[in-house]
Amino acid sequence: MLINHIVVGEYTSAYFSENASGTLTTYSGEEIAFEVVDGTVVLNGAVSVVLADLDASNGVVHIIDGVLLP
Repeated sequence: MLINHIVVGEYTSAYFSENASGTLTTYSGEEIAFEVVDGTVVLNGAVSVVLADLDASNGVVHIIDGVLLP
């Protein structure tokens, strides 16, 4: 579901540089764990951010290399 890929709030790569790990809440209410590993943001221990900080009219987009399941 697409709503599992939308996070409430605006998080740029600067946020992840300042926070090495934590959780984010998706639009569907699910929590996503994140950690920064060797400079790469990893979600739920498996999905990596491959392109960050793309400005959009309604927020910031990060491209990931997998699907986030609830």
